[in-house]
Amino acid sequence: MPNGSATRLPEVFATNLRYVEIIGQRTAEMHRALATPTDDPAFAVEPLSEADIRAAAADARAQGQRAFAALDRLSRSNAETDEAVGALLERRDDCLGLIETLGATLPDSAVKTRVHGDYHLGQVLIAQDDVMIVDFEGEPSRPARERRGKSSPLRDVAGMMRSFAYAAETAARDVGERFAAADAQRVSDAAAEWRRLAARTLLDAYQDTARGSAIWVEDGSAREALLRLHLLGKALYEINYEADNRPDWIGTPVRGVLAILDAEGSDA
Repeated sequence: MPNGSATRLPEVFATNLRYVEIIGQRTAEMHRALATPTDDPAFAVEPLSEADIRAAAADARAQGQRAFAALDRLSRSNAETDEAVGALLERRDDCLGLIETLGATLPDSAVKTRVHGDYHLGQVLIAQDDVMIVDFEGEPSRPARERRGKSSPLRDVAGMMRSFAYAAETAARDVGERFAAADAQRVSDAAAEWRRLAARTLLDAYQDTARGSAIWVEDGSAREALLRLHLLGKALYEINYEADNRPDWIGTPVRGVLAILDAEGSDA
């Protein structure tokens, strides 16, 4: 990868990012459809309450407590643990404190609806230059009652953004293994830049399509806080999953949490 190529990455990734833009549009259209007025209480739109925000924060806090316990175990049992694990362990209080801060923000006029619930790149199919969203069964690890529950549509947006992080790191791993260390670092840097571009493209397309509808949260700072809360909860959930199933992948969600802690914007 030639020096200075980072300045051309938006052009290099243009075709790919076009599909990301479509995913953002279709995601907002899905949420608008799920917010269609109805007399069916199982699908009716409801105000997002303070109790709902507290519940989302409590879930993130529980995931965080489990995640830090898992990271403690990994760091004690494996001297070669990803260095990001140690960095996150040092910021345990920052992480739990951020959950409390985000959980104290109640967006005015925000709503909760039925959502996809297990939204990631594996749930979208490319068909005739468009995308189709599939598999509305919700997160398999959660009980059916929770999978049928209502929450902020931004929960799905956070899930897709975290999926971009996995896609970027997977590509960097696969391609980087074929290069020398210096070139592998450039591959990693390019993958990280793609993740940022993809997250921004998704959010812009989603917001353009959602704006003015029932699912739109007008207050930008409150919208940002709600998205970051769901991003953080999802990344902490991923730490627990990887600790139980793929410890060699633990660095991906750990770096995700660190990015959220450091983020000035919502494209963590």
